[in-house]
This record gives sequence, structure tokens and C-alpha cells, in this order.
Amino acid sequence: VLRLSISQAETSLGDGTNALLSLSGAQGDLLVFENGIAVSMEGTLEAAIPGVSLEGSYGLEINTTGREVDETFVVFDESRSIQIRAGPYVQIASVASTQLVIGGQSLSGNFEFIKTDEVIQVNARDLALELQSGGVTIVQVSEGVGTFELNDEGLIGAFETGAFVIQDQETLGFSFTASTVRVELNTRSSAVENEFNMGAGPERIALPAGPYLRVAILDTQLNLEAGGTSAALEGDFFFEQVDGVTRLAMSGVTVALEIEGESASMINGQGALVVQPNGIAGTLSGDLGVAVGGLSAGGTLIVRINNTGGAVDTSIGLDGSTIRVLFTADEGSLFSVSLANASINVGNILTVEGSLTFETRTDEEYEVAAGLGLTVFIGDGPATLADGTTNPLAKGMLLTDASVALIRITEGTVTRYAIDAEGTVSVVGIEGVVLGGAIRVRVNTTETAFDETVTLAGTSLERSIVFGAEEVADEEGTPYALISGLGLNVEALGQALTADLVVERRFRDVNNTP
Repeated sequence: VLRLSISQAETSLGDGTNALLSLSGAQGDLLVFENGIAVSMEGTLEAAIPGVSLEGSYGLEINTTGREVDETFVVFDESRSIQIRAGPYVQIASVASTQLVIGGQSLSGNFEFIKTDEVIQVNARDLALELQSGGVTIVQVSEGVGTFELNDEGLIGAFETGAFVIQDQETLGFSFTASTVRVELNTRSSAVENEFNMGAGPERIALPAGPYLRVAILDTQLNLEAGGTSAALEGDFFFEQVDGVTRLAMSGVTVALEIEGESASMINGQGALVVQPNGIAGTLSGDLGVAVGGLSAGGTLIVRINNTGGAVDTSIGLDGSTIRVLFTADEGSLFSVSLANASINVGNILTVEGSLTFETRTDEEYEVAAGLGLTVFIGDGPATLADGTTNPLAKGMLLTDASVALIRITEGTVTRYAIDAEGTVSVVGIEGVVLGGAIRVRVNTTETAFDETVTLAGTSLERSIVFGAEEVADEEGTPYALISGLGLNVEALGQALTADLVVERRFRDVNNTP
């Protein structure tokens, strides 16, 4: 046996074309046998792969003998030994627990990099990961075991573990029912599908395009609390840390919501939450079929959640798009529901179409809603048919690009409304009459005075709704109504003029529509 001691050695592992891992400053021993060699050295390892770096000490092992090597010998009065498993193989392994850094996030554990025909296989054990926000640990994962794959395009892999902790869920305002989590990583720019050892054996996993290192909690239930409202979301959830902040992405979500005792449902939901040490804030949207307290709706449901107790203004990248998470200081405890592309019938008096934000005012026991760019129809309608075309039988006034604020009060089976809307007016279904300009419509079917300000979802814009003590429905239930406009353009019987308009009318729903 020829024994050689080596120092300041350099070597690399690659795919036959590119050097993917480079070991430098290595020192150790090389044994030459008749049927091959055995090498054991330690040094500093670097990865020539975008988005991946390595921290800690690594050792190189080579065995081409086909047998286990266990040799002890003396070099310069120092006892040395090589103990490596049977070959042939070439691998670089961490000497102790080391760090695999992906996008600034560290996955710790013991790693073995083994050269195969086309890629480098990475065997990992004792894996652990922490996700933080503001220096506070949010998610801890440990005791992971898995197999990854490394090539010149990047690193991919996944593993599952039941050893995970989500810190202080009571403060954060959410909890999961899951018993296991999956850690997924992909530094490649394309989606991949491959077999990975998840700890209990190989499993075929599809990973979306990277780069990311995330904790996935799949096909589970997430319970949320904010603004005095609870919701149970079922779907797939993904924790990820970016720039020192943990975020929670959601996809394939189904949720049953309870709003003032009424039920609504969402499917195909997706969105994201920012997880801060003092709570969560974010947005979820999905497909909706709902009938809530006399409001009929179809289209998209948008849920805004904030239980941090303060303002939040940040952005989250999700599936190639950017979601802005924006809440004012007054929205520190909020669970609001927005209806996008909805049609809302207010007591057969008004029909509002567009996106409205509903928010439960728990201290006042009613809901408020606000929206911009809406359509409001007053008269015999609806103004449009299901296919979006004009209803030939509709007669009344149509407000477009309207700003709307609305209050809903539900008492038992009876629902009443107060609405304040401003927009550009036109006449529908009345021949020979043309009306143009901006008008304001105010209707209060309740017996309550209001002075409310509503923030529009995802903006810092506010919309007020105010009705004085004299601007309420009377004891017989006749609503208060006022239509006003300045400088309106009116054409009738071939004559054109400009006029101001104030119409105050009290009217009753003879059908007693709830």
C-alpha cells in the first residue's frame, strides 16, 4: 500500500461538462492499492450554482477498490486513519451539521453529494429549517430526511416530517390541523417532476418553477380569526421567508364564511398572507356562488384579513404577479368580504353591479360596503340581461362609473339598507328623453341615522355614508330617498336645456321584499 498525505488540494464534482461543486484548501490522505485508490480529505466547499451556497466543513471520499477500507497508519509521528465504505464511488459529505443556503434562507443538516452519470445526488439527514419575521421565529421544521438532485440548472428536492412547530398561534390568529409538513426546494427557473425519497420511500413530486425554499402544508385546514370573524380554509398552504419576512401563500382553497349569521362559499381560492410577530395580514380571492341577506351575487369573492392591530403596507410576489397588501391603521382588526362582478339588489329599489367591499362592524351590529367604478340602476329592471346586453324592458336611470357606500342591517328575517351613490347618469327605456351629467342618489330604508367612513379594499381611499336624524324611514317603513344633480343636460321633446335637479321622494316596497 502506498500512503500519501495531501495538503492544499483542490478538486471538483460536476456533470461531465461543468464543475458544480469545488473543494479547496483540502488536506487528508490517499492510499494506493493494487486494485484502486482510497481518498479522505477535508476542505472548504463552494457551489457554482446560482442561488445556492454552502457553509461549514466538507470532506471528500473516493473509493475505487470495490471493498471497505479501514486503515490506520503514522505520518510524521502522527496517527492517521481512513475508514470509508465499499466503492466504487466519489462523494463529498459534510463533516458535521452544515448549512445549505438558498435565496438567503438556510437549510441545516448533514449532506452527501454523490457523483452519478448525469447529475449529483444529494442525500440529506437531520434536516432543520426556521422561517422568521422581524427576527422572531414563526415556523420550525426538524428531523428531516430526503434525497435531492443537483445539476447545472440548479437544485431540486423535497422531504416530509412530522416534527414541526408554528410558534404562538394564538397571537398570530391562525392554526393548522395537519400532522406532517413537506419542505420543497427548487432553484431552477422551470417546473420539474421527479421522484424523491420523502423518508418513507420514493414518491413522485411535481415542483413549480423556482427559486424557492418553502414549507408546504397540503390538503389541510387553516383556521383564521380576525375582526371578530372566524373562517376555516381548506386547501394547500406554503410558508416562505423573503427578505426577513415570512409569508403564507394559499392555493386551491375552499372556504365557508359566516357573515352576520349568513353563509357564503368560495372555491378555487388563492392568495397570500404576510406573517408578522403580532399577527397576519393579506388577501384571498376565489370563485363564488352566494345569496346573503337579500344580496344576490355571482363572480369573485375577495377576503381581506388583518389581525396585526395596525397598518400594513407591503407587496408579495405570487405566481408571477405582485399582490399589494395594504391596510390602514383603522383596519388593524379586519375581516372584510368584497364581491367583484356582483349584482346586488337593494330591496327592489336599486341594483348595484360591480365590486363591493363588505366589512362587519361588530360594535354596531351591521355591515358596510364600498366600491368604485360601479353601475347603479334605479327603476324597473334589471338594466342588463344575463348575457350583458341591455334589457329592452328596463325603464329608469342608470348611473355608471359610480362611487357607492352601503350599509346593511339584518334583524331576524328582515334586511334593510342605506345607500349613497354618485355617478354619471343616463336614461334607459324612455324614448325622447336624454339625461346627462353627474347625480347623487341617497336612499335609507332603515330607521337609523348613520355617520360612517369605509376604506375601499386594497387602497387608502375612503367613502363616507351619512344620514341625519331626519333622513330615515318613517314608522310605516316608507324609505327616505333623495336624487340630486347640478348642471344636468336634459333633452326632451326636441328641446335641450341645462338644469339643476333635486327630487325627494318617499316610497314603499308594496311587496314587502326582505
